[in-house]
Amino acid sequence: MASKTSSGGLTLRLKSIRDKFVRSESIDIKVSITNKRSTSLEIEDLTMLNNPLHFYAVNNLGKEFSGGLLSALVQEGIEVPSPIRTDLIALKPQETKTIDVDLLNILGELPEANYRIDATYQSEGILYLRSNVLKIQILKSTPIYSSTFQDYLRILDNPIRTAWINEEEDGLYLLIMENSPNRPQHLRFNRRILKLEKPCNVSLSLLQSYGQDVEDLVWREEDIVQRTIVHKRIFMHKQEVKIPIPGFKLLEPSLTDEDGRLYFVVLSREDDSAIFHLVSCPLRGNVETSEICRFRGEVERYCMIFDADLMIHLAWASRSGDIHYIHRDPEERLKWKGDAELLVPGKTTLIDLQFSLACFDEEGNRQLILHYLSKESEDKLCSHILNAEMKKHILDSFFPVPEKKGTKLLQVALDLECQPCFLFQDGFGSLWFKPFEGRLVRVTDEGETCPGNVDYPVLLVSSDLSRHYGIYLRYVKDRSSFVYKKLQEL
Repeated sequence: MASKTSSGGLTLRLKSIRDKFVRSESIDIKVSITNKRSTSLEIEDLTMLNNPLHFYAVNNLGKEFSGGLLSALVQEGIEVPSPIRTDLIALKPQETKTIDVDLLNILGELPEANYRIDATYQSEGILYLRSNVLKIQILKSTPIYSSTFQDYLRILDNPIRTAWINEEEDGLYLLIMENSPNRPQHLRFNRRILKLEKPCNVSLSLLQSYGQDVEDLVWREEDIVQRTIVHKRIFMHKQEVKIPIPGFKLLEPSLTDEDGRLYFVVLSREDDSAIFHLVSCPLRGNVETSEICRFRGEVERYCMIFDADLMIHLAWASRSGDIHYIHRDPEERLKWKGDAELLVPGKTTLIDLQFSLACFDEEGNRQLILHYLSKESEDKLCSHILNAEMKKHILDSFFPVPEKKGTKLLQVALDLECQPCFLFQDGFGSLWFKPFEGRLVRVTDEGETCPGNVDYPVLLVSSDLSRHYGIYLRYVKDRSSFVYKKLQEL
């Protein structure tokens, strides 16, 4: 590293514990100002609103990037507050003020290259410092797995969270990526958690409230559920949860509450019955398993949601097309009684089933909305929107099955008015988007095929508190980078 520069007895220093990062990964550094004087000195605090720091990166191809602490707000699409206030702090002799900075949130995603990075500190044009130079390398990323579950209840405040696996020269690494709920192409952070021994179908737990200290990564290995506990975005430890239920299926999503307790549901079979079980895993102490309910028959599709009180709402469709519903309070397991309700008698083949708690009724109360998609005939689909608690149909809408050869439905996403939109794939690997109102449009470019050079496509719904509210498409292109496209303004 280059030598530090000083001004008025102050030094500005950047430090990173690593010098290699994969593309789109968080670049965590420490920024420090030290008072080398023999007397105390007042400086502007290193806060976003003060905004005294500016960062510069230039790669070996000569391309330059720059940004300040406020850049994260700009990338979110949030207006920068004005006027910027000035908060002063006193630095005693030989005292150091240090903050943690993620350059991904400031400079954006840096393409593969070698970089020289430095920073400046400027206080009202009077005091000016320049830091040492960090040399880092951005390597090609190779995503081989990606999983995102959007929580329609907490979508306004919680970021879009993704578990993904990157293949590197020395093995597989599991990362957590957070995208802005206001503008999904803005990466808030993308942090590696641990090295994996082999690929797995990992999912992130939902959070009771964003900003809580503990979250979980969960996947199944035979009769064990692997729980990776993450504390303040850093790997804490792994826990093997032995499930004493043979042949179980792990259902999504799981949820981690504010105390770090993980809840998830597994499905098993016994004779001619399907059995749903709740598993409760505290940070410390014994794992508890409770039977939620039994159902005589096959479970063809299911959906599950945790409400604001952590009540579990579970719906499933039988082979005949019947839709059943049950809700349970995890804290009152001894009081669980009764069978599931029959919400909808089976008539036709069900293609999709999912809950939303994003919509309000006329009195301003949240509605538990169940959306189910059925195939009415060979050339007609029907979208049904139902208030699950009131057993009241709100809307039924029909539209033709896309005529593209070999077309199949990949995903249904609900906007924040509980209106569905659809992602299709045709027989040639092209992706097509159908909004609730509007025609079918192709959303992949010429030469893009799924599967092929397009993997893990997913529709993302942004927060309606932002002027960027809409439906977005994200996919991995050429097994190297995440691509984002806005499909619909809402």
